Formats: sequence, C-alpha cells, structure tokens
Amino acid sequence: MTQAPNAAPTPEAVASQLPAWTARFERLLHRQIELCRGLASLSGRQRECIDREDPDALLAVLSERQAIIAQLREAADEAGPLRERWSAARFDSPEARATSVRALIVELTDLMREIAERDAEDRQKLGRARDELATRLAGVARSRGALAAYGPKRGGGPRFQDREG
Repeated sequence: MTQAPNAAPTPEAVASQLPAWTARFERLLHRQIELCRGLASLSGRQRECIDREDPDALLAVLSERQAIIAQLREAADEAGPLRERWSAARFDSPEARATSVRALIVELTDLMREIAERDAEDRQKLGRARDELATRLAGVARSRGALAAYGPKRGGGPRFQDREG
C-alpha cells in the first residue's frame, strides 16, 4: 500500500527511517554536550577572573566563550528539525538507541541548566562589583570636593601683573 505524498508518515515508515536520522541526532547531541562541557570549564575560569577583578582576563574568557556559543548555536540549529522529529515520534518499545538518545537529551539539558545558573550568579557578582566601584568613585569625587573646599582659595583678582609699567 502506497502513501499519499502529503500524508503524515505511518509509524512503520518512521520506524524504518529511525536508525539513519537518530544516529545523526545522536551525533549532534554528543557535539552539543562536548561544547557545553567546554563552556562549563570556561565558567570556572570566568568566575576566577571576576573574583580576582581582572577585566582583561575576563574579556579573554568571554571571547573564548563566544566562539563556543557560536558553534553550539550551529549544532543546535542543525539538530532542531531532528529534535522536533524525535519529539513527534512515539517509541513503544525500550530500544537501546532510543534510551541512549533520551539519556543524551537529559545530560544536555542538565549541563545547559548548570551553565545558565552559574552565569546568573556571575552576572550578580559583576553587578555587585560594578555597584561597589560606583560607590567608591562617588566617594572619591566627594573627597576631592571636600579637599577643594578647604584648600587655598584663588583670588578673584588679576592673575598677571605688569611690573614694568
């Protein structure tokens, strides 16, 4: 029995194509996990830079992160249609590959959640450091103003004299 061109694929048709596209999806999930692990290791270095108040090193780490995020975005874009296909497929039997893909999805989700939580903590830390710096700078400006108030006053008279006259 043949299927109409625009009809939804039958479960048998999906099952027959399952190994090819799930293998590709599985490879993309592994790639995303690898990239997320790289981000996770950079987040430790990022936190050290924030703690040391080393903006140059922090910018270098952020630059490295940006390159990994670009690669992660590419892999996610490529995996998107396969993820939708995976979500639409129904697996009634506990197939080894299906179990493996589900485990990879859980691992990737957990890694992304951990990275997001660390990034949120780092943003808060940077915000507090920015606020402390602003407070210190405001204090310096007030101190300079106070010193100027007690310092020697310049007269309002002429600054230059013609002594030869």
